[in-house]
Amino acid sequence: MSNQLYPSSITLNVLLIEDNPGDVFLILEMLRLANTTKFIVTQVERLEEGLTQLQKHKFEVILLDLNLPDSRGIETVISINQQAPHTPIIVLTVINSKELGIEAVREKAQDFLIKEQVSTAFLVRSIYYAIERKHSETEILSQKQQLEQRIAIQIQELNQLQQELNHLIHQRQNIEEELLYNASHDSLTNLQNRAWFIEQLSHVLEIAKRDATYFFSILLIDINRFQVLNASLGYPTGDQILIQFANLLKTIIRTEDSVARCGGDEFAILVENSKSCEEGIRLAQRIQETLQSPFHFDQQEVIISVSIGIVCDCNVYESGENILRDAHLAMREAKESSQVDYAIFNQDIHSYTLKRLELEQDLQQSFKRQEFLLYYQPIISLTNQKFVGFETLLRWQHTQKGFISPGQFIPIAEETGLIVEIDDWVFTNACLQLKAWQENFPQARDIVLSINLSARQLNDSSLTNKIQQILTKTQVSGKNIKLEITETTLMENAVKAVEILSELQQLNIKLSMDDFGTGYSSLSYLQRLPLNSLKIDRSFVNQMDNSQEDLEIVRAIISLAHTLEMELIAEGIETAAQLDILQSLGCEYGQGYFLSYPLKVEDATAYFE
Repeated sequence: MSNQLYPSSITLNVLLIEDNPGDVFLILEMLRLANTTKFIVTQVERLEEGLTQLQKHKFEVILLDLNLPDSRGIETVISINQQAPHTPIIVLTVINSKELGIEAVREKAQDFLIKEQVSTAFLVRSIYYAIERKHSETEILSQKQQLEQRIAIQIQELNQLQQELNHLIHQRQNIEEELLYNASHDSLTNLQNRAWFIEQLSHVLEIAKRDATYFFSILLIDINRFQVLNASLGYPTGDQILIQFANLLKTIIRTEDSVARCGGDEFAILVENSKSCEEGIRLAQRIQETLQSPFHFDQQEVIISVSIGIVCDCNVYESGENILRDAHLAMREAKESSQVDYAIFNQDIHSYTLKRLELEQDLQQSFKRQEFLLYYQPIISLTNQKFVGFETLLRWQHTQKGFISPGQFIPIAEETGLIVEIDDWVFTNACLQLKAWQENFPQARDIVLSINLSARQLNDSSLTNKIQQILTKTQVSGKNIKLEITETTLMENAVKAVEILSELQQLNIKLSMDDFGTGYSSLSYLQRLPLNSLKIDRSFVNQMDNSQEDLEIVRAIISLAHTLEMELIAEGIETAAQLDILQSLGCEYGQGYFLSYPLKVEDATAYFE
């Protein structure tokens, strides 16, 4: 399924027929957290109420519990199908009623989800696929009916138009072959599609059940940063990347293996009749080695990288969907790791996923439980050792689990969209604290408070107005605020970043590029971005007294910043030697454990007393 089929601006009307309040709450929360689509949900508890809603309103999808007060089992699906035959149905069932869900699919439900295992990503993806499959079925049926009508007319004129009839029969055969081909192939790459791949997995699973010596594995491959490639190179070039990559995979696999495009920039390979997991691993390594050579498009070279998830012991599975699910978890593990470009699914990955889901659910409750805290790390002038401001740092003190690292919960917050609400909270409370300091200590009127800005916030068209409202409400001047945005975030959409940062600059807010040196900044964009300062990433500062290479990188960054008339802040200063080097190189400001650890509010206040 194309990533562009459901843009974030679309609204889908959903009919939820569910009488369990807990399940209703979870489903509504998942749909609310979906970051690709806005869902408008109508929820009823009885079949009769659902049928009434279907008479009055049009829905894009129906989420249906088979255990209702006035209807149970497959008859519920049949009744809904009779009332709304063109609306896709996704059945919600409990884990011990899996067979009932399968039976519902046989009765023309598009999919079934097990409530205990569903997540936001799985629910949203199931909705997308259900709508797409229903649309395809309707379109194929319509074409078939039209074709049959044409053939019927030609049969009536058989005596006069026998030759034309024969032509039409031949035409029908071609169309049906094309429809069959399209039903199992991806139109862009001409590879088999996800539906075909699932069916093929079901086939080899049956073979494995009959033959204990039969072994197979699968690889799920995702192109890294493909959305960035699309945005920077254009969608036509993005399509060409997918086509060339598909052709590359076809040349790498063995004749007995199969490759399919599962949607977007995801591809799957079935490695059949392999003797061990080594076949899949060697294939993953060949793919990575081949991708070291660039793709060529109109005299332009593009180098891509991929993350690969491998499932080896596929014979123990009951369904192809579950194999793909675990392959996706392994692929995600590879994507999140900086050490490997492929990962093999194992129980540790499964356990990690469960813990991550638990952390996601806890994060959703963190605001209600008031578990977030703000810490403040002093920023010091390296020329006169005077305190000039703080960087605001978010901390999460879980009521049962204690402090949870930002490295654990920030990626989850960004993925679920909660980062927007968190950023708003951080900005508002940081401004309130700054105002309190300024009212009590005259020396606090000139300090600058640095606040981190996430990628989600930078893509929000209402960001400037939102910040203006917070500044007005808290009575804080923009000149006392510095927003820090990571280099990677800025470069992912540099054109829009120039526009947004220019708006923020009108509020007298200072702007800084965080983690400089770790991304892929273009010098031309660095000159265009309205930045006041660069922050040298701690990875260079920590090693520069032991690594000549890192020292030269720091020296080059400082020289570049001075050339561009920007201030320099070095983060992660942990030794006196590092401080001496930065001072000798002319770095203006610094922060780190050697100067001060991040402080609670009461300890930070001591800087003004």
